[in-house]
Amino acid sequence: MIRIATEALLSSPPTAVWRVLTDFAAFPEWNPLVLQADAAAAPGGRLRLLVAWPDMSGRRGWVRVKIDEWREGERLAWTGGPWPIFRGHHWFELVPEGAGTRLRHGEDMTGLFPWLARRTLGDRFRPGYEALNRALAGRLAAAA
Repeated sequence: MIRIATEALLSSPPTAVWRVLTDFAAFPEWNPLVLQADAAAAPGGRLRLLVAWPDMSGRRGWVRVKIDEWREGERLAWTGGPWPIFRGHHWFELVPEGAGTRLRHGEDMTGLFPWLARRTLGDRFRPGYEALNRALAGRLAAAA
């Protein structure tokens, strides 16, 4: 398994962060990794997402995922991908910190592709996850 984990301190409370993270219809307006979602976010929901590769190469593709973690205001995660080539568990954890939120965000990847690219995958994909964190902070600031 390859894990990419990032953190960011956001100035908004977890309830505001949660609203943005679960508004999948608005993702194309701000999210650099999820360019389109074909359904609304809901516990146990099955979605088809148009995702940009986190290496910022411009590659993109559709992936089917299932929302498998939904703890309102605390944790959101989905899992999917064309097994055995790739399976990703993409997660967001929201931890109150002062008046804001400590965002922990990342993905656990398994399958042939992560195994073959294990030496470079983290370094190549981390910029995309950090870009999402910055874009989320920008979205929250614009809404404030």
